[in-house]
Amino acid sequence: MPAADPESMSVRDLARPPLRSVRTIASVAGGYVFVGWLQQLLAPPSEVVMAWPLGAAAAALVASGPRCWPGVLLGSLVLCAATGTAPALAAAIAAGHTLAAVAGAWLLRESS
Repeated sequence: MPAADPESMSVRDLARPPLRSVRTIASVAGGYVFVGWLQQLLAPPSEVVMAWPLGAAAAALVASGPRCWPGVLLGSLVLCAATGTAPALAAAIAAGHTLAAVAGAWLLRESS
């Protein structure tokens, strides 16, 4: 299916993403939470850095495109909430992780 021309799309088309995009965003979020949970399970208790999910998120954004960034944001928020992080801090962490994953994916695409 050819990509739609952004200039010919209506506001209604932009407001409702296609179901495929919603599934992809949900998959990215679920993968982020799973990899974060796996890191917490396998890492020593003193390790706080969430490096594994960021790598997985950057790889997912390279594979599925930058339009899936909400999945990284949602996954990071869920993971922070599951660890008992304060809501304001969780939002700041999620924003930082999302920006890091988008920047990493952009760098990976530009370097290849």
